[in-house]
Amino acid sequence: MDADFARTPLSNTKNHRPKKRATTRRLSQLATWVEDPIVFKVQQKARKKGLSTSAVIRKLLVKALTDEESVDEALDTESLREAIARDHRRFARRLSWFLVWLIFDVGHIKVLATNALGMQKGMTQEMLKDIVGDADRHTKKSLARKRPELTGFIDEVEKWLVAEEGRGEKGA
Repeated sequence: MDADFARTPLSNTKNHRPKKRATTRRLSQLATWVEDPIVFKVQQKARKKGLSTSAVIRKLLVKALTDEESVDEALDTESLREAIARDHRRFARRLSWFLVWLIFDVGHIKVLATNALGMQKGMTQEMLKDIVGDADRHTKKSLARKRPELTGFIDEVEKWLVAEEGRGEKGA
């Protein structure tokens, strides 16, 4: 109904669709993360010149890109850092798998050696425990002498393994 005032009033223009805007002035947004000191410097320059932060960043970027040589040098350095970090992560992942495999193999060898010792003539359970305990002590002492910084780590791993062993026996 024409008398219904709940409707929005009609506009005075003949065309109700929005007009297209010029594309020549459109800007595209770039986003990045930077450290706080850089943010503070950009904001300080913006306040000093009476510009917005985005305008200062735009001017700085345009100025930096006009000097192609220094930009390429900076980007090459950054890409080299990222490649090295990626290679280090890949190497660490491979090394960790190798160490896990090595631990599994050493454990397997230990079980086989213990079984072979247990089958020897005159071997008792008490003697076998003493031999295995003595081997553990000698290994720890040798490792602590060569790498003293690892002794705390070894103790923590041993506690974890003993705790896991205790859980396995309770669940069985």
